[in-house]
Amino acid sequence: MPRSRSVLSPANPPTDQASFVASIAYSGSILVWSVGNGILVDSQGSLQFHSTGDLLLVNGSRTILWKSGTSGLGVAFATLEESGSLILWNSSSNAVWSSFDNPNDILLPVGRGLRRVTC
Repeated sequence: MPRSRSVLSPANPPTDQASFVASIAYSGSILVWSVGNGILVDSQGSLQFHSTGDLLLVNGSRTILWKSGTSGLGVAFATLEESGSLILWNSSSNAVWSSFDNPNDILLPVGRGLRRVTC
């Protein structure tokens, strides 16, 4: 099981208002990937998988702040890989989008802490 897998984590550094970043972290502190390079969302925000196949970051007023751009590509499921990459797959099990297409400058220990999780 991953040592840490964050969906919404507090902004770093903290801001005046309650702000969060949708991200994947290793061991609670090493940022593996963040939505839109750290777009801030309020405490009512969420990361949503839409029926069109897009992964969306939505704030509390339901404004879309970021989307994966995978609408219409037949996305059927998502996985979180051992490497820390979030991947969206179509019904033929072909990857159509990966968080590692826009990676952070981080090297993770191989074979420690993260594993594939199907969502």
